[in-house]
Amino acid sequence: MLHMPKIMKDILSRVGYGGTKEMEDDVQNLVEILRAQLTNKRYLIIIDDLWSTRDWHTIECAFVENNNGSRVITTTRIQDVAIACCYPSQGHVFQMQLLNELHSSTLFFKRLFGTQDGCPEQLRKISNDMLRKCKGVPLAITSIASLLANQSMHVETWEKIRNSMGSGLDTNPTMEWMSHVLSLSYNDLSHELKTCLLYLGVYPEDHAIGKFDLVRKWIAEGFVRERHGLDLEEAAENCFNELINRSMIKPFFNAHGEVQGCQVHDLMLDLIISKCKKENFMTIIDRNFAMIGALQVRRISHQFHNRDIALVIERVTQSQVRSCKFFSAADCMPLLSKFELLRVLDMDGPGSYVRPEYMCLDLTAINHLFLLRYLKVSYFRLVLPKKFGKLKHLTTLDIESTILCPWDQFSDFTSLSSLRHLILPSQFGDVVRINGLSKLCNLRTLINFRIRPSLIRTSLMTAPPSTHFWSNFIRRPQHLQRLRLGRHIPKVPNCIVHAHRLAYLEGLLVQELRSDGIQVLAQLPCLIYLDLGAITIPEKNIIIHPNTFPSLKHFIFNVSCELSFLTFEPSAMPRLQILRIDLDGHEESTMQLQEDSPVGGIENLASLEKIFQED
Repeated sequence: MLHMPKIMKDILSRVGYGGTKEMEDDVQNLVEILRAQLTNKRYLIIIDDLWSTRDWHTIECAFVENNNGSRVITTTRIQDVAIACCYPSQGHVFQMQLLNELHSSTLFFKRLFGTQDGCPEQLRKISNDMLRKCKGVPLAITSIASLLANQSMHVETWEKIRNSMGSGLDTNPTMEWMSHVLSLSYNDLSHELKTCLLYLGVYPEDHAIGKFDLVRKWIAEGFVRERHGLDLEEAAENCFNELINRSMIKPFFNAHGEVQGCQVHDLMLDLIISKCKKENFMTIIDRNFAMIGALQVRRISHQFHNRDIALVIERVTQSQVRSCKFFSAADCMPLLSKFELLRVLDMDGPGSYVRPEYMCLDLTAINHLFLLRYLKVSYFRLVLPKKFGKLKHLTTLDIESTILCPWDQFSDFTSLSSLRHLILPSQFGDVVRINGLSKLCNLRTLINFRIRPSLIRTSLMTAPPSTHFWSNFIRRPQHLQRLRLGRHIPKVPNCIVHAHRLAYLEGLLVQELRSDGIQVLAQLPCLIYLDLGAITIPEKNIIIHPNTFPSLKHFIFNVSCELSFLTFEPSAMPRLQILRIDLDGHEESTMQLQEDSPVGGIENLASLEKIFQED
């Protein structure tokens, strides 16, 4: 069953309606807003993977029949749902056909060899045998091809896989045989990859799974180990990429073409849940209060919000639980003190944003969970302990989508010596409320970092470099890799040059950008992503010199003032792939380059793939 408020909000956001995060989850109200938004418009809307006629009858109420040539396309695996989606005398059910022999072989060989003609002759007959067994089913073809891509090119190996495929779709029902094919790919995984894949069973069907959240949970669970010179984060990302390469998960991308997360095919999720149950890897509590898994559980996924679910939770042996994920949790929260071995705790509130009247989630007793490594809370008003005295192993604290109670009081981080990732609330105030931040020597990610302007001004302009705030902070967390600022600062701090491992710098908005500030940033050896904004540029021009920004791949530059020119000299930013320039404040009379653009030297960016310029 679809989560209807989310579907409606997704459609609204795609037809240009802003502010959907703050909207109530009232389906009828969302339908009326969408109808108003579509009035007098010509639209094309695609609804993917419908499973019930009831869902369709709810969705269709939002579509206005305005005779403007609009179209609605739905996809489903159920014939009755397809028929229900057709308007009388207007709709048409299109039965998707299986791939023919040519398209099947093209998909298969391109996945394996990059070209249809790349198959060695000795493997051609075996390949054709396997293709015949797949009977044109795309998922079967890509699954087998992905499995073969990780094998040696020996005839014996390929024959073994062909023989293990069984008789194929000729004698087995589609779903049963597909499960068998997917099991072949699963069985070929290493123990580490199998464990990482099974963990995806914590998420419901069609859920968008964030990459960073997932890999941090893998690490917290102890699924991934450092190896071959890779640290934990790099090793976990390698596992994530390997599952993509093997077609076990499907990636999705952000607006800049970067992998943001993944989704799991329904059939693959069915296989995962089956394996989880068989191996007692995870217990899933669904909307029917069915418990998929044993009562002696290691991991729990609560996928439906209801007060009565607390009674279901009481049935499990909570003292053995290592990981707990609550979807739409509120008044069904169990006593956390009973989860003595908990490593991962991820809790979503009842909505898709935080409202001031929401109940407060009191986590002041969380210090008893001394093994806790990962804590994420979303869509709650939140009470944290004043001190995290016993959470010596906590590596991730993500409370971005929360409101703190009280808002002007924050915790002492001094004891969180293992903390690697700190994501603060977006509405959070000044950094002076955070105690012990500069002592977090293992910190790699810091999001929504805000500093009181008076503190910055005093530190940067009057205090000695060895004692001012930035120098004290940047020198301590030597492993800092991601930093997102939440407030503008006077200038680029010189001491940021000490952040040798900094790879992502977001929201760096400076009151005054000068050439020396650019040079400071240009020296960062690992900087991959830079989001830089300038309110004033006294020199009226920016020059990116040769052999600077050696690792930068993505550069966003927002200018809110007059800019005469921005020039990229030869060999500048040698790895830059994406360039986005937003010129808000320039005047046409100041532009000195052709085509009314102050940007020059684009041809010197040898690796550039995409460029966006707005003015």
